[in-house]
Amino acid sequence: MSTMGCIAVNAGDRRLSDEAVRCLLQHEHHTHGRSNLVIYISWTDHRTNEWVLSRLEVEKSLLARIRKLKLSYYGHIVRKANCLEKDIIQGCVPGSRGRGRPRRRWREDISDWTGLRINDAARSAEDRDNWRTVIRAANPSTVERQ
Repeated sequence: MSTMGCIAVNAGDRRLSDEAVRCLLQHEHHTHGRSNLVIYISWTDHRTNEWVLSRLEVEKSLLARIRKLKLSYYGHIVRKANCLEKDIIQGCVPGSRGRGRPRRRWREDISDWTGLRINDAARSAEDRDNWRTVIRAANPSTVERQ
């Protein structure tokens, strides 16, 4: 699947599947891989991706940025009073799901990244300052722009 196809498919879902994460990391490697021409690495040198990124002084940041934006958006939605988006994210939609394996839910990403149960995450997202500290703890490698 191409990167744009991966982004287009996952834009509607607003959750990151394992394939989407793999696709984003692959895209990030591909775009940084273009810099190999600048430092003249032959394919016979057998250098790892980590070696190339450290040589170029570049960090993998695409997935961390998506994580930060998704957590920020979750906090924004949770602070709204009566909102359809909030009901959908919290899973308060009536009806039954289809057969088969349950899909990965958007809120499962939130609880995995923050280390909090979804109820505790929603409670801490009510307070903006507290939620910012949770986001920073979930993404220690990102530096917030001032």
